[in-house]
Amino acid sequence: MSDPQPATIDMVAQRAGVSISTVSRVLNRSVPVAEPTAARVLAAVAELGYVPQMAAKSLARGRTRALGLLLPDINNDFFWPLLRSITVSAGRAGYTVVVSVRDSPDAPPQVGRHNADGLIIFNTSASPAELRSIRATGIPMVLLYQNGGPDLSIPLITIENKRGAHLVVSHLIEAHGHRRIAMLTGPQGSEDSYWREQGYHAALAEHRIAADPALVGPGLFDEAASCATVAAWLEAGLDFTAVFACDDDSARGALRALAQAGRRVPEDVAVVGFDDSPLSPYTQPPLTTVHAPTEQVGQRAVAQIIHGIEHGQMLPLTLLPTELILRRSCGCGAAGGMQ
Repeated sequence: MSDPQPATIDMVAQRAGVSISTVSRVLNRSVPVAEPTAARVLAAVAELGYVPQMAAKSLARGRTRALGLLLPDINNDFFWPLLRSITVSAGRAGYTVVVSVRDSPDAPPQVGRHNADGLIIFNTSASPAELRSIRATGIPMVLLYQNGGPDLSIPLITIENKRGAHLVVSHLIEAHGHRRIAMLTGPQGSEDSYWREQGYHAALAEHRIAADPALVGPGLFDEAASCATVAAWLEAGLDFTAVFACDDDSARGALRALAQAGRRVPEDVAVVGFDDSPLSPYTQPPLTTVHAPTEQVGQRAVAQIIHGIEHGQMLPLTLLPTELILRRSCGCGAAGGMQ
């Protein structure tokens, strides 16, 4: 069987439902393109593994002027601000971005030294063994949101997950008097989820509230999974007055389950999330959450990897602050606010 043909700009245009010239404008950033259209084009590029011809031409000169971006998934509104931030920041610095989406651990990464000068690797997009193999090639790389393990000193850019979770859970306790606070955790192995769980437990301990294992269930950073977990809690008659979801997708699942059960938010049960995703101000009611500086993570990642490419040095750890965003779902009357 012959190898599949590489993706072409025609295929990207067809997948995104736009003209070839529009694809070119998005990739070259030569003319402004409406954000929804640009997002469709970037999604098509990632899904098809399209590599612009300019990257291949640059290889002949020893440098691609391209950054590889390895993602586990893009079917989530969390990724669009990150993807946009990385592509815009790279473009301003004179680099293109080659995106590889790995929807299964068996899928080989489509980025490496053959088409990029440096790699930005999101969370669990590569196993520790794969990180060792990539590092052995000598290509500079930076990790987002999760370190590579104790034996791999790879620069990491992440956020104050524990502090953010501590802030929002403490707000439920101090401002609204909640003591039966359930938690929807993220996927097993997620460093983000781990530290958010630590923040939840630290806030309970600080306020002398005993942790109840029955109040902790899987959210998996997924709306459907979280909806099912909260529905099961309600069906079992579990006593809780608030839900801390480890991400906003999970919080939306909690809102859906509560609405289906006829529970009012925040009058009967308060709900808070984490990330401050673009949809969070528009949920019913608007979602109290923790603002994660996703776009700043992308900007710092690009700055770090380019510095590593051009100067051979990068900071070992960049930790960005999180902020509490108050909306109605926790019980606060203000339409919005920041603490």
